[in-house]
Order: sequence, then structure tokens, then C-alpha cells
Amino acid sequence: MVFVGSDYPPNLEAARYICGTLAPALTDVRFVIAGGCTNGLAPGETPANVTALGAVDSETRNLALAAADLAINPMSRGSGTNIKMLDFFAAGVPVLTTAVGARGLDHGTDVPYAVADRDAFAAEIRSLLRSSSRRERLAVSARRLAEARFDWREIGRSAGQVLRSVSRGAETGGIRGSSFRLAVLSTWKTRCGIADYTESLTGAFPSGADVRIYAEARSCGAVESSVRKNWEIGLQDLSSLEADLEKDSVHALLIQHNPAFFQEGAFARLLRAARERDVSVAVTMHATQGIRLDTDLGSELARVRRIYVHRESDADWLAAHSIEDPVRVIPQGIPRLPERSTDWAKSKIGLGGKLVIGHFGFLRPHKGVLELIEAFEVLARTTPSAHLLLLCAEYPSPDSREYRRLCEKKIADSPVSARIHASFDHHSLEASGFLLQACDLLIFPYHASKESASAAVRLAIASMRPVVVSDSGIFEELHGVAEVAPSLEPEALAATISSLASGPLRAAAERRTRRFAAKRDWARIGSLVWGDLRSLSRGTPHEGIHP
Repeated sequence: MVFVGSDYPPNLEAARYICGTLAPALTDVRFVIAGGCTNGLAPGETPANVTALGAVDSETRNLALAAADLAINPMSRGSGTNIKMLDFFAAGVPVLTTAVGARGLDHGTDVPYAVADRDAFAAEIRSLLRSSSRRERLAVSARRLAEARFDWREIGRSAGQVLRSVSRGAETGGIRGSSFRLAVLSTWKTRCGIADYTESLTGAFPSGADVRIYAEARSCGAVESSVRKNWEIGLQDLSSLEADLEKDSVHALLIQHNPAFFQEGAFARLLRAARERDVSVAVTMHATQGIRLDTDLGSELARVRRIYVHRESDADWLAAHSIEDPVRVIPQGIPRLPERSTDWAKSKIGLGGKLVIGHFGFLRPHKGVLELIEAFEVLARTTPSAHLLLLCAEYPSPDSREYRRLCEKKIADSPVSARIHASFDHHSLEASGFLLQACDLLIFPYHASKESASAAVRLAIASMRPVVVSDSGIFEELHGVAEVAPSLEPEALAATISSLASGPLRAAAERRTRRFAAKRDWARIGSLVWGDLRSLSRGTPHEGIHP
């Protein structure tokens, strides 16, 4: 247990409460008290299970928090917000506090810390120590709150926006409301990972943000007042899109790019047309290394205000083609799912007591589903409780239809076909998320791909289950988070799955997944992108943004 407090009477009272009440009641628990509050402790006042560090530097404080199972804040009086609580949150440590210690941090119903009166404090510590899953949930929620509301970069950016708004207001005789209008070019409301990405990104923009969607016309779903169906995949004539740029008076255009959307000449003309209309252009490149850079397109891309890529190797690739200044690495965000236990979710789909291996995503040949089925057959020989859940929505393309035929035949011919449950229908993200939470671990055995990131693996991470991936470059950023299978050979893949089926390795993998999800929450990614786009529209210099 760690408590940190300055030389301030309410902190000294909390330190004495730890020494006089909590430590004697919990003799098997080690308490560490850091900060000037220890100055008032008399010699002999600290029991054997209390370590008083005194005033420490930030490095020592961070080491103490890193080693802690729980941070405590048993204050009974004081005023203002406790900065120590923000330190605890930033360190990703679960927190138990009194209501006084949590003042100023009300977070509605999603409270990322436990609260107890002093009379119940010792019992609540004991309860938290018995539940590693509860401590983990609190730690993830606390870190998520720190990043969303108390990150200095976010505070500085918000303060800067207020100051600039005040400055503009002084120039015009009053503070104006927001007049920033953004157009986002993307597929929309259709079976496409980029459409899902755009919906998640724009959903994380501030409430009331003025956003237009420039949607692919042929596959666009329901049309809304803010949606313009003004371009088609492969179409060279972009006059309708250019007319909407003029009519809508947008300040910035964010293009969600895949090499299949436009031929190089049309893409270069679009970038030029926006620039000539004094529209700030940003491009998110979802398959950076799949683009064909001729001289004209390379020149136009080098002149856009921002290029967002999902991984460092994409930034390196662009740099090798003399495109560096506008490039920023912005990973895909992670959605949030309701917390559900694996056992509960399994019981709801009739697989209670089974070992459930899952896979999710659009059905394409490079996803390795056939290899996964073969690996499952190897695993099933020695693990009679194992079941395979394949959530593979058929993609609207000939290769996906043919691959579905091959997968269905493979399953039908399998000696363990009764234990393979496959759905090739398209499910909502909410339904898919629930089914993924019924899995013990999730597997993504992709072959090499020019795509920069996987949207499917994002939902798997949101399920908070351990994840196994291949060494495909699409999973570059997940090294150190997901378990990387040594190969896609059936025996090797089955061995990797088996090693994570239970025990400490699985628990460690799940903790890594939770921490990664907290760092890449869509609310944070959306805030970063929105703030950066607004800065471009004001003509401010390029600034680094770091998720």
C-alpha cells in the first residue's frame, strides 16, 4: 500500500491513521508512506510493516507507485483537489480513497476508484487485495481518466484554445463561438473497415462539432443531413466533390485514404483542388506502403498540412520518398465495451465450461482462417474442451466469396467440425464485442499485408482478452502487447494457443491488453486529431502530436 502526502496537517493525520489503525489491523500488508507528511511522525510511531520514506524525488515516488498493489488516500479533511490522486491515476495504480480524498474528481457513474469511510477502510483494502480483476479494472479506468482529462498535453491544448478564442474575441469585440467546419472523405455506413474507423473517429469528436461526411456514393448507407454522396471508388470525375467543397465552405478536409479509392492522377487533382480553395488538407493513410507514388502525387502529398499514418514503419517509408514534414503517427483507437466476465458470456452462448478460441474480421484470404482451422484440429486432439468461434463476415468481393467456400468445405470435412462454430454474416460491433468476450483468447494469423493497421484486432483488444497475432507488419505496434506466434504452421500455432489457454501467462497477457486499451481509447485519439485539425485551420505552425 502506498500513500503520498506533503507536509500539510490533513496529510499528517492520514499518515498517523495508517500507522495507528490500518497497519495494526493488517499486519501482513506492507505500507509505504512518502512525502513531507512523515516529518511529523514521532520516533517509534511507525509499526514494523510501515516504511516511511520521507520527502522523495519524482523518480523514487514513481518507483514506489510502480511496485504498489494499491494506492490509498485515507484523508478526513482538507480543501481542493488532491494532486496525489492524479499521480495515482497517471501511474495506473488502483486507488482506495475516502470521499474527502476524492473531492473535485466526481466522474458520474463511471468512478475509476474505490471509496470507503475510514471505519470500513481496512476491510475494503482486504477485499481489493483478494480481487486482482477488480484492481485491474480500477487501474485501467484510472489511467484512462488521467489521459482523457488530466494529461498536460490535453490541458495545455485546451488552455491554448481558450486563450486563442479570447484573443480573437478581443480583436472582434467579443468571444466568438466555434466556426470550424470539417469535411471527412470516407466510405460510410457500409461493410468496410475504413467506414468503421471514420464512424469511431468522428464519434469521438466534441459534441456539436461541425462535420460533413463526403461519402462514397454507391455503397453509402442511410443518408443524413450532414452526409454528401459525392464520389465513387475508381471514378476520375471529382467535380461533384469539388463543388461541395466550395458550397460547404469547409475549413479543413480529412481524407481517409486507401489506394483502391482513387487512381493516382485523380487523387493528386483532389489534393490540388482543395489547396487552391485554401482548404487545409489532412490525409489518413490506411495502407501507406500500398500507394503508388508518381512524381505528381508525391509532390502534392508533400504539400498537404498533415499525413496521419498508423505505424512508425509507414512514416519511415514516406520519409524514404522525401515526405516527412507533414507526417504524424496516430494509431487507430480502441472502442469501449461493457465489462463482462468470460464465464458469464460463455454461458449465454451455450459454451459454459469450454475453452473458447476466437477469431474476428472480414473474411479475406490473407487473414489465415484456413491455417487457424488446421491449428485448431491439432489443439483439439489434446484439449477436448476446446471450441473455435469464427466471426468472419463475408466481404463484398469475389476473393471473399471463394474463400468462404473453401472455409466451409474445410469445416465440413474436419474431424472436429462439431466444435467449430462459424458465422459469415455481418454483425454489429456491439454483438461482435459480446461474442468476443465469450472467448478465452483471440487469434489473428494474418499473412503479409500492405495494410497499415487492423480494425478487427482493435475490437479484440477492447474485449480485454489475450490476443495472439502473426508476425505480419500490420501488427507492428502490438509487439510487446500481443503474443506473437512463431509461425503459421499448425503445430506452432496450436502450441502458442495452448500456452495461453490458462495460468499466469494468460493473466499477464490479459493485463497487457487492458493497459494498451486504456492508452489507445478512441476518446483520446479523437481529441488529438480534432485539436490538431483545428490548429491547421488557424494557420498555426506544424506541431507534434503524440498519442
